[in-house]
Amino acid sequence: MDVYATIEQNRLRYLRLNQKKLCADLYQGLQDAIVASDNNATTIGQRIILPSSFTGSPCHMLINDIHKKHILGCTIAGIYVIECQKHGLLHAHIFIFFAEDCKPHTVEDVDHMISAKLSNPETNKLAHETVAICMMHGPCGARFPNAPCMEDGKCKK
Repeated sequence: MDVYATIEQNRLRYLRLNQKKLCADLYQGLQDAIVASDNNATTIGQRIILPSSFTGSPCHMLINDIHKKHILGCTIAGIYVIECQKHGLLHAHIFIFFAEDCKPHTVEDVDHMISAKLSNPETNKLAHETVAICMMHGPCGARFPNAPCMEDGKCKK
């Protein structure tokens, strides 16, 4: 256990000391959410941004749920890439190889596994507003000059 604790401490020290290399300042969406909430982040201490690959992060736990808990079916392999988008929000591309007997074969099979829904604004207003502001965009451009993101004839996003 001492070796694990030492390794984990070294990983955390690296993350703390290399925030600029990790582009932690690009997590503006996260910073905006903290500022907009009722929590006072300034009293917590120094904010250190952990990468999505860090053990225990939501992304790491999702990948674990997919491959070990088989929440989408039996998998035999997978590849994923995490990207940081314009507002600092994370975006994942996940490629999953299913066991032959678990592969989706119809549109209904895929729809049963995957869905994208906005949170209910009455029950989860903050989540709904955050997704609407930070994650939804388009159509815009010359064909849609009245789109909310258009400014002086150009998309401001």
